[in-house]
Amino acid sequence: MTKQNAWLFFIIFPIGFLFLAFIFDNAIIFVENKRLEIVTKNIIEKTLTSNVNNYYEKVKSEFDNKKITTSQLEVNYENKKLYIYNSHSITSFFGRIFNINSYRAEISMQGYLLDDKVIIEKVDYE
Repeated sequence: MTKQNAWLFFIIFPIGFLFLAFIFDNAIIFVENKRLEIVTKNIIEKTLTSNVNNYYEKVKSEFDNKKITTSQLEVNYENKKLYIYNSHSITSFFGRIFNINSYRAEISMQGYLLDDKVIIEKVDYE
């Protein structure tokens, strides 16, 4: 290996590694956001179609069963609409290189019954 090729290797390899680390961490974020969305939809559907007295406890226990943190969970049920906001922390894998210890997956959804069918929609966090 010549000196010119060695310097090229020591420049290209770290840049390529950082690029792949960025893609890997963003893939983890995407997957966790999708997981949080799917779990929240299932929770809304299950909660609205069952007889529930305490919506917060029901939603919290469902998130806990899926091992999703609930420290910032907000649940509101009024006018026959169930609103859920949750923020879930994701441990960073390669972000630690840049002193990023975790990322955040966040969801804000509401659901209601319309003709015995559960309607679910994303809403802005208020």
